[in-house]
Amino acid sequence: MSTIHMTPEFLRGIIKGEVNFRKCPDCYGEGDAYAYNDGQIPCTMQEWSEIEAEGEEWRKAHPGESLPDRYYGGPEGCETCEGVGYIQVP
Repeated sequence: MSTIHMTPEFLRGIIKGEVNFRKCPDCYGEGDAYAYNDGQIPCTMQEWSEIEAEGEEWRKAHPGESLPDRYYGGPEGCETCEGVGYIQVP
């Protein structure tokens, strides 16, 4: 978990509704960005769930074999919003 530093004035502006935020376009408000193909191709959380399920099926069908790169990836802290899930509206 990271620490967020803000001035008292900025925090007061958030509380009073003077500073506006919206869901992060990269993580859809989740705080985690998902990617597959060894983290190279961005995807949504739903898409990652489907890819992860496919990987489990592949693993069952090919015991003892290495999982293809397509099935490696998963959630990582979103760099755009720094894991908060929301970004400030200018």
